[in-house]
Amino acid sequence: VTNHPSTEGRQVPIAGWVSNDYLGIDQGPILSMIENYQHGTIWNLMKQSEIIKTGLRRAGFTQSGPQSNWLFGGT
Repeated sequence: VTNHPSTEGRQVPIAGWVSNDYLGIDQGPILSMIENYQHGTIWNLMKQSEIIKTGLRRAGFTQSGPQSNWLFGGT
């Protein structure tokens, strides 16, 4: 089953389903990615979070170059 865009909204032809609503749920992450690309804000905030660093270490992430120093006590 696939969704097909149309002037009436999204359609699933097999089920006879049509929606007049359009959702923008994917727009927030897109804006975040653009901001991170332009200014690095999200990346910098993530690097400051002890919770994220601890989780990455526990998940088995290892140092692979100078860019990963922030995860293992560097800046």
